[in-house]
Amino acid sequence: MLCCITPLDTEFSTDADHDFTAAVPLSGIVPGITYTIQIFVDGALQAPTGTLQDVPGRHVPQPLHLRRPHRLRDGNGCPDLASQTFTSADAENPAFVIIGGDFDHRNPSMYTDPDCGTDRACKYAKMWKDLYTCANWGASALCAHILQKYPVVHAWDDHDYSTDDGDGGYGHKIEAHDAFARYFPSYPLPACTNSCAGIWQKFSYAYADFFVLDSRSQRTPPCTSPPCNPPESLNSTATWKFIWSPVVFNKTMLKKDSWAGYAAERDALVAWINGANPQQKIIKNVIVLSGDLHAGAIDDGVSAFGQLPEMLSPAVNFTSGSPVNCQSHNDSERGRWSNGMYTRGSRSAPCNGYGVISVSPNAVTLTIKDSNGNASNLVCLPQGTDPCVQPHLHISPLTIPAQ
Repeated sequence: MLCCITPLDTEFSTDADHDFTAAVPLSGIVPGITYTIQIFVDGALQAPTGTLQDVPGRHVPQPLHLRRPHRLRDGNGCPDLASQTFTSADAENPAFVIIGGDFDHRNPSMYTDPDCGTDRACKYAKMWKDLYTCANWGASALCAHILQKYPVVHAWDDHDYSTDDGDGGYGHKIEAHDAFARYFPSYPLPACTNSCAGIWQKFSYAYADFFVLDSRSQRTPPCTSPPCNPPESLNSTATWKFIWSPVVFNKTMLKKDSWAGYAAERDALVAWINGANPQQKIIKNVIVLSGDLHAGAIDDGVSAFGQLPEMLSPAVNFTSGSPVNCQSHNDSERGRWSNGMYTRGSRSAPCNGYGVISVSPNAVTLTIKDSNGNASNLVCLPQGTDPCVQPHLHISPLTIPAQ
């Protein structure tokens, strides 16, 4: 199939001003086919040889996984890059992998790097290269089981965009945007300007459209519009529409830098989906995928009053030495979740794991698993405070029939 990809044997120049990086556009790629990629620098083949695969269009999907967030490094040391979570997720044989925000947790607006000082552009470049240069970490499960095997989609949250609770007022969001665009492949991004340096994007897989939100660069205090583009969802012909929100959407969850801090905008988005739009069209089969809480949870959007079905995916590889391990919020404000929560309580021992989304034309199943790939008996602690009450002392999968 290499005969059908362009460009072939094309030279691209790099320079120090752009950190010797170059984006090589390809066309003619057939979805589902694995291609071998060889890169030569000044005539010398660079090792290792890589592979490339595009996701299918309207084909029967395999299960796919959502992982978020992932603390890679902070001032208190590194977490487990050889985490069993990556190995277990690989065993699911996903169609592609979603890596959520806070994939790096070092707060590029704050920390001082010995090689960069306070130079933001330098720090962003180093952060991205640390994340995705497998040789930096030796035999890392992240690289061997995820980055080198599957198509990956990614977006940021606060700690890899700027700092804790970062928003649109961040003065270096152009540098953050440029580094994201340079070091990580993405679907088409919006035009980058001083007022709009966002990374929201859309992609499709089989029976589903995914709307990836940017909950940071467009956030204003107070917010004047939802941090997404609801009109685009009106044009979706996919059976399933997934809204990928870097922060929790559930109406009952009271974490202030989640959608709870923008209740009017969240309600307006739900009303839009339910028909309060120019076409008066009810947008069916909408599911939210979220993160940021360092815990897992599932809600049907009805019985627990969360407004839309939602899967909150846990952290993937915290260790007992990480400053905030499981559930980065108070027990009394974690809200209600119809199918329970996977947590050991606020700032307790790690509750690592990942989420699985299984999609068919007739139904979607949302499942939270722990690092060993177990989906049963994942406890909700401490008991007696929502959502860790009967009958939800353990989190359970949710199957949503198509409407």
